[in-house]
Amino acid sequence: MQFAPENSWTLDVESYDRQVPSQVSIGAIEPSAILCWQKKDFDMLLAEVPQLKKFAEGLIARNIHYSRKRILISLSATPEEKYEDFIQTFPDYLARLPLRMIAAYLGISIKTLTRIRHAQLLR
Repeated sequence: MQFAPENSWTLDVESYDRQVPSQVSIGAIEPSAILCWQKKDFDMLLAEVPQLKKFAEGLIARNIHYSRKRILISLSATPEEKYEDFIQTFPDYLARLPLRMIAAYLGISIKTLTRIRHAQLLR
């Protein structure tokens, strides 16, 4: 569903906000620092540390913009356009992620992804 780049964080917003079990899991595909906190504790930190609140608001805004763009591309772009957007958005991920993850993220088959990549090599 999503990749969280370096110096960022991710969470299931619905689960966090509503304090209900998540319907998805989050997995790290590279060594990562993991912070776990209770919502009440994080809310207290946001109230006590204005810089953290500002940082969190910036991440939330970027996440909203990113999610909206991803939905629009998923609904209207061709597989080639989806792949091109992926390359533009995450230029170094091609060397770091298995193709099956990239294909799943793009909502295309591994066969289609391989065809697109092959066609780009022939250009």
